[in-house]
Amino acid sequence: MEIKDYLFYFLALVAFPISIYQGVKLREYVNYIKDEKPDCTHTNPQFLQLFFGTWVVIINFMIPVQFVAKSLFLKVLPQKKFPIGSSTRDTKAQIIAERVFRFFVYCGTSLALFWNLKQSNFMHKGLMGSEENPQYFTNYPCQQLPNFIDDLYVIKLSYHTFEMVYNCIAHRHRRDFSEFLLHHIITIALVGVSYCTNCLPVGTVIMLIMDGSDIFVALFKMCVDVNEIVQNVVFGIMASTWFYSRIYFFPIYVMKPFYDQAWFHEHPVAQPVARFLIVFLGILQVLNVFWFYLMITGLIRRLNVKKYKKDQIQFKVE
Repeated sequence: MEIKDYLFYFLALVAFPISIYQGVKLREYVNYIKDEKPDCTHTNPQFLQLFFGTWVVIINFMIPVQFVAKSLFLKVLPQKKFPIGSSTRDTKAQIIAERVFRFFVYCGTSLALFWNLKQSNFMHKGLMGSEENPQYFTNYPCQQLPNFIDDLYVIKLSYHTFEMVYNCIAHRHRRDFSEFLLHHIITIALVGVSYCTNCLPVGTVIMLIMDGSDIFVALFKMCVDVNEIVQNVVFGIMASTWFYSRIYFFPIYVMKPFYDQAWFHEHPVAQPVARFLIVFLGILQVLNVFWFYLMITGLIRRLNVKKYKKDQIQFKVE
């Protein structure tokens, strides 16, 4: 294992029992909120249908999309780097096919989240919203929420749960499994706890930031080794949107205001839940920085390889 695997597995081992403990505490938090404000804490009557129905939709959509995409990329991948009939060509085509499926998922969820947030008063101007300083706890736990945001939250929780199960079954031998395992544990805990304790405003904003930037990551993975010009253009868009949304905007305009509003909140549920969410968001930000580091080092490595090949050709000519 690499050093980063030890770090991420350690963080996953720490995050998992904390998540379980927080899950046990949820009953206490939910009961308190229901006793305090019974009129605004109704359970989604379609929760089970949405949760398991999302799994059915994902599976029925994923299989044909990945099959078609893999068949296509098996034909267009460069033969020199990925010889026809080789396992590397098959693996590469499968990875790209998965990214095609995720591209459609991220596009759909980002559009739905953006449309819902445009109807709210907690979307920052930096995300094309209307607020300079969004307030995430106004009238907590009875914040005014846009229509369908509860349904979207359940769908997102179902999707991330499916992704964790799928990755543990199909991708446990990949080099990046450790960081994706940590990411899924953190994400499911954040989405689940925020949903049950009516912290949907900040949670929805974070979902939009993450899904919006993931669109271009999936698009870049689809272009790598297929078309160099398109690959370079998409890389620039991907790195720019990732830096703006996750490295710059997320910690400064989401995490810090959320900390200011929540860390010392007087509500007996908002404060402990918010502290848990902030700590886990901090771990999520470690992953964001790590993945941005991989983007930059990957670019540098490709430029060095390209320069080396150019020097070799020039040397042979001379």
